[in-house]
Amino acid sequence: MYRIFPYGILKEAYGTAVDLHDHWDSYRGRAPTRWLRPATRAGAGVTIAKPGRYEDGWTFISSLFDGDVGLRLIGPDGRTFHSWRAPYLDLWSPAERAMLRSPLYNWDVGIMGAVLLPDASVIFTFNNGGLVKLDKCGRVLWKHPYLTHHSIFRSEDGTFWIPGAKPLIPLGQPTNLDPLVAPFIEETVLQVDAQGTILRELSVPKLMLQNGLESILLANGVTETVNLTEDYTHLNKVAVLQSADAAAFPLFKAGDVLASLRNLNLIFVFDPITQKIKWYQVGPWLRQHDPRFTHDGRISVYDNHTDNADGRRFGGSRIVSVDPSTREVKVVYAGSETSPFYSDKEGQHVYLDNGDLLISESMAGRIFEVDRHGGIVWEFINRYDDKQVIAETHAYGRFTPQYFQSVGFACEGS
Repeated sequence: MYRIFPYGILKEAYGTAVDLHDHWDSYRGRAPTRWLRPATRAGAGVTIAKPGRYEDGWTFISSLFDGDVGLRLIGPDGRTFHSWRAPYLDLWSPAERAMLRSPLYNWDVGIMGAVLLPDASVIFTFNNGGLVKLDKCGRVLWKHPYLTHHSIFRSEDGTFWIPGAKPLIPLGQPTNLDPLVAPFIEETVLQVDAQGTILRELSVPKLMLQNGLESILLANGVTETVNLTEDYTHLNKVAVLQSADAAAFPLFKAGDVLASLRNLNLIFVFDPITQKIKWYQVGPWLRQHDPRFTHDGRISVYDNHTDNADGRRFGGSRIVSVDPSTREVKVVYAGSETSPFYSDKEGQHVYLDNGDLLISESMAGRIFEVDRHGGIVWEFINRYDDKQVIAETHAYGRFTPQYFQSVGFACEGS
C-alpha cells in the first residue's frame, strides 16, 4: 500500500515471473499465446449468414490472421476481399520502439482501434504502440511513435480523437498531479489532424481534478488518497458529438467529447475548449468499453460486466444505453443461456445502417450481427485451432463499394 522499498523491485520481478510462465511459448516463437483464449463455441470463419437478413457489404476487422497482425475487409462468406499487414517490427525503427514497446515478434503487439477512409487508406493504433496511416497497398503514409491505444474516432472536421498516455511516472518522482502518488500512468485525450500532427493533448486526471471529481478519481477503498494501481483510470474510448446529432442532446453541443474510464466504471462528456465536464455517470456498467452517441439522443455502452467468472456471476456482457437527461438505462442486447455473450475486456459495437448491431465479442474471437429483435443473422469466429480462438478480434463497421470513391484495390504484386 505504501510502496516502501523494495516494493518496485519485487513487483517487477513478480510480474516478469508470471509473464514468463504464461507466455513462454510466445517468447520462444512457438505460439502467439497472448492472443489465445479457449473456444466457447464450435465453428470457424462465417458460421451464420442468413440471406436477406444481414446488412450487405464487407466487414472491416483487425486481429491476428495466419500469424500476421493486420486489418482485413471480409465478405459475408468470410473470404478476404482486401488486407493490410501491420508488422510492428518493420514499421518502427529500434529508436522508435524504445519509445513505445520492444517486442520480440510482430504478434506481441496488437491493433486496438482503426478507421477505414474512402480512399482505402487506414489509420490505426497499436496497443500502446503508436499511430500509423497506411495507403491501400500497405505503404506507410505517416506514423507517430506515441503511446496511443484502444480507439480512433473520426470527426466531421477531418480530425481524429484518440486515447493516449505519457510514459509511466516512476516511483519517487515528483508530479504536478497532487495528490496522486507515483508510479502511475497519466492518460491523455489526443486530437490529431489528417497528417498525424497532434493538435491538442488533454490530461485526463487534470481534467477530473479541476472539475471536482477527486472523489471518483481516488475511490480506491482505503483511507489514504493514493492510487493502488499504475493504470488507475484506463481511458479506452474518446468520441465527439457530431452536428447532425447535436439537437438530440439538450445537455450538450456539437464538438463535446465523450470519454470512458474503464477502471472507474465512469463515462463523462466534456467541452474540449473550456475543459468543463458537463455530465458524468458511474455504472451500472462494469469495466465498460466503446461508449458512443446515438442518433436518438442516448449514449450506447458496451458493458463488459466483468465478473472474473467467465460471465457466470453477473450474466455476461451486454449492450446498454443511457439517456443523459433522465439517466434512464435500458438493455439493448444481452446474451442467453443458449447463446452466451461475454468479453471480460475490450469489445466494440457498431449500429449499422439497417438498424442491426455489429458486436465484437473480442476476447472470444467472435464478431456477430444481431437484428432489432435480438436474433443473430451473421457470425464470424476467428479460430486458431481445435480448442482455441484468436482474441482481440475487433470489427469497426460494414462497408459497401459506394463508400470508396470508385478507388481500385489492386496493388503491385497482388
